[in-house]
Amino acid sequence: MISLLRLPLASEQDVFSARQRAREAARQLGFDGHDEIRVATAVSELGRAAVGQGGVATLTIALVPGRPPQLVIDVEGDNIDLDEGGAYGSAVSASRRLMDSFTVLAGPPTAVRLTKFVSHAPSGFTPGELARVQDMLAGLAESSPFDELRAQNQELVATLDQLRAQQEQLLQLNQELAETNNGVVAMYTQLST
Repeated sequence: MISLLRLPLASEQDVFSARQRAREAARQLGFDGHDEIRVATAVSELGRAAVGQGGVATLTIALVPGRPPQLVIDVEGDNIDLDEGGAYGSAVSASRRLMDSFTVLAGPPTAVRLTKFVSHAPSGFTPGELARVQDMLAGLAESSPFDELRAQNQELVATLDQLRAQQEQLLQLNQELAETNNGVVAMYTQLST
């Protein structure tokens, strides 16, 4: 496992920073836009569960080389609320659904490992490419909560636009299928008489 970034989580600002860095790590490793959003949201939600009740945690972003490579995100802390029926239950549940795997590691302290396969990765990552990603993540300027909220809203709008386009395409395909079925029924009726 190759560590790309280690970041303390002690405040809401740290959670915003973790989300921003996780999204950028996913982008740099070749994830598509939807997976970038999934990774960023899972980190944000788990970070919220880690610091939401005054907890302090550490986020580690790493890459496991292989075919396919895996983006691994570990969140380790003393007070991570993993109770899916508790105050942060929806955050934990969302993190679980958004990633390829969600594992609670032996503790204490509590540690959670999120994994996402890098399906669109190049044939491999050279040491130089990984060093560039590490440097870029370490040097990424802090964004304000407003900047991060704006980025989230832009992601949401883009996703909604894509869903609308897919829905329109599905309606068009259903209409074409209905017309084809009507033609087949008419042909069958004509051949039957």
